Amino acid sequence: SSIGGNDAPSSLLQLYDGFATIASLPSGPSFNQTVRGVTGGSGRIKTGLGTLTINVPTGESYVSGGTIRTDYQDATNHGRVIKTGPGRQDFNQANGNYNGDFVIQDGTLGVGTANLFGVSGSTTNRLILNGGTLMNVTGAAVTINVRRVEFGGSFTVDPNPVTAANMQFQDATFTLTTANPTITVLPGAGGQFIAWGKITDGGNGYGFTKAGAGTLNLT
Repeated sequence: SSIGGNDAPSSLLQLYDGFATIASLPSGPSFNQTVRGVTGGSGRIKTGLGTLTINVPTGESYVSGGTIRTDYQDATNHGRVIKTGPGRQDFNQANGNYNGDFVIQDGTLGVGTANLFGVSGSTTNRLILNGGTLMNVTGAAVTINVRRVEFGGSFTVDPNPVTAANMQFQDATFTLTTANPTITVLPGAGGQFIAWGKITDGGNGYGFTKAGAGTLNLT
């Protein structure tokens, strides 16, 4: 089912028992959970080292203004949020304590804030684009502050569907983890998708194909 609410409890959804202060790991195990969508103007999601999968069905759309916290222990053990399913999920709140992976597999993820995937100073947060559509829903230009971005499959970008403003990553490292994915950039209202940073493939000789009528600006 979907998760909704406008109150601001200690935790709207927590994937571990007990309490962990900021920058501290949960004392016990973390769990995995799948939900249909997340709604509401506030509240919190705390995954700990677990995985929250948001599987939005066809024709459904959810908008959340709540915060998300993911914790990081090491490269194997860290929190994750996975957006899958053909429907749409928007997030409009900055997440200063997002330190794990955010994986987009299917459907549309609406980016309503620069710090959706964590802050630029985090050394562990990562956005993994395996599919789906990344859409700017701020109504203005936005610089997404995550510094580690992986291209693990073909995906689509909508820089801004309502105004001629850009969506960009700045000073990021873009890592190709699969051979020759297709990056489709929609024209939107005239904005550009700007990938500002270093592109690497770990020496595998990968490339990618740009598709769509929108502009991809590699800087």
